[in-house]
Amino acid sequence: MYVSRKKSSLRNNPTQKPLELIEHLLLISSNPNDIIFDPFMGVGTTGEAALKNNRRFIGIDIDEKYVKASLKRLSIY
Repeated sequence: MYVSRKKSSLRNNPTQKPLELIEHLLLISSNPNDIIFDPFMGVGTTGEAALKNNRRFIGIDIDEKYVKASLKRLSIY
C-alpha cells in the first residue's frame, strides 16, 4: 500500500492519519452501508474515508474547532 506524504490544507490536527491508510483499513474491515463511528474525529479523515467508500459515518469531537473543520471537509459529500 502506498501512502502519500502530501500535506492537506486541513491538516491542523497533530494526530491526523493519512487518508489512504484510513481508507485501506475501512475497506478491509467494513462493508458498504456499514456505519463507521469515530468518537475522536478530529478534522474528519475517517469520515471522508467512510463517505468516499459508501459507508455511513457518525463522528464526534470535544474540540469545536475540529468539529467545524470536519463539517467543512465533509460538506462535499
